[in-house]
Amino acid sequence: MWGGDGDYNIGKFAASNYWSIKDNLVLASKVTVQTSGGDVPFDEKPTLQMRGFNHGRYRNDNILQGQFEGRWTFLPRFGLVAFVGLGETAEAEQDILRQTTIVTKGVGVRWQPLEQKKMNIRVDVVRGPKESALYLSVGEAF
Repeated sequence: MWGGDGDYNIGKFAASNYWSIKDNLVLASKVTVQTSGGDVPFDEKPTLQMRGFNHGRYRNDNILQGQFEGRWTFLPRFGLVAFVGLGETAEAEQDILRQTTIVTKGVGVRWQPLEQKKMNIRVDVVRGPKESALYLSVGEAF
């Protein structure tokens, strides 16, 4: 940073898995761990990024989050999903599993507008810890 004298580090690990249970049923998961240390600027600190609240609301030096989703294609270009997100933040790494778990959950509809393109338009309704939200997006959440 030009003119700054901050000294900090940030590390991130993310892994996603997709399991085909049947031709029309997929279970998806994504786990993210992010740590930081030193003189981290506020806007650079790790944040939970799950559906159900504004990104940046849950910000701290360390985060742990998991997202899990069931995707069911009931017609060739239409599908339904159900999902849950679990996350925790902590100032110290060793305290991450002792925090209150933030939970989000919801359902959604998927529509593939072009048969030859594997791209979905999604509408998700989510209940977060403090409010509900409606998401309209192109592509999957993960």
